[in-house]
Amino acid sequence: MQIAYHIGVHCTDEDKLLRSVFKNKGFLIPQGIIAPRVKLYRRQLREAIEALKGARVGPDVRRMLLQKILGDQPEPKRLILSNPNFIAGIPGVFQNGKLYPRLEHQVQSFINIFAHDELEIFIGIRNPATFIPAVMKHMPDKDIQTVLSGFNPQSLRWSNLCARITEIAPQADLTVWCNEDTPLIWSRIIRAYADMEPDATVEGAFDLLPEIMSHEGLDAFYAQLEQEKPANDADLLDLKIKYLERHAMDGAMEEELDVPGWSAAYVEKLTQLYDMDVARIAGMPGIRFIQP
Repeated sequence: MQIAYHIGVHCTDEDKLLRSVFKNKGFLIPQGIIAPRVKLYRRQLREAIEALKGARVGPDVRRMLLQKILGDQPEPKRLILSNPNFIAGIPGVFQNGKLYPRLEHQVQSFINIFAHDELEIFIGIRNPATFIPAVMKHMPDKDIQTVLSGFNPQSLRWSNLCARITEIAPQADLTVWCNEDTPLIWSRIIRAYADMEPDATVEGAFDLLPEIMSHEGLDAFYAQLEQEKPANDADLLDLKIKYLERHAMDGAMEEELDVPGWSAAYVEKLTQLYDMDVARIAGMPGIRFIQP
C-alpha cells in the first residue's frame, strides 16, 4: 500500500489541502485512493507511536490501526493522511536551539509501524520571516526568546530539515513546495498528493485564489476559463499571474510583521536566506520540488 503523508509544516496549510482533496473523492475512490477523515487516525496514530516508544512492531499493530482508519473498507492502493502536528505540536517547533527536534523519532516510529508500505512524505515550507511570527501567535508566551528557545532565526534552513527526512527515511519519496506559491500551484500539489495523472481535472484547483484575488478578478478569471480553457498547466499559470497582476487584493501578498527587535533589514536578510535555501532544495537529489 502507498501512504501519502502530509506532515506540515505548521502555519502553512490548516487542512486546506485535505479539504481540496476531499472534493475529488468521487474520482479517487474508484481508483483505490482513500482520504479518511482526520478523526479516524490523528489521535490513534499519536497514541500508537507514544505507546511503542520507538520499538519495532509486528504486523498486528498495523492491522489494528488500519481497522480503526478504514473500518470494513478493503485496504486501498493509496492512503492519504495529513497532520501538521505529526512531527511536533506547536510548542515543540523550537526546542533546545533546534528546529523540530522530534522529527527523526516521529518519522522512524511511523516507518516501524508501516515498514512494508510505500511511504511518500509531503511538506510545505514558509519564509522564516513570516513562519516564526505565525508560530508565535499560537504560543501561550509571546516572548520571542522564549518561543525560539535558543534557536537563531538566521540558521533556519528547510533544506536541512529535508535532508534529515531523507536520511531517516531514504526509502520514502519527499515532495516539497513553498507556501507562498500555493495559490499558483495548488492543482499540481493536489495531483501529486493524490497520485492523479498530470492532465487530470482537479476539483478545488482554485480554492486558494479567493484569499488573494478580488471578487471582480475572480469573476473575470472564471469567465475567461469558460471562454477558453488553457491548453496546459503552464498556460494556466500564465493566466493566474495575469489576473493577479490586475486584481490582487490590497495587502493579500504581504504580511504585517511585529516582532520586537526585528528591523526591516533583518526581515529582508531572513528572506534572502530563505530564497537561497529554496534554490538549494530545488537542486537536492531525491526531492520532488513543486514550483511555478
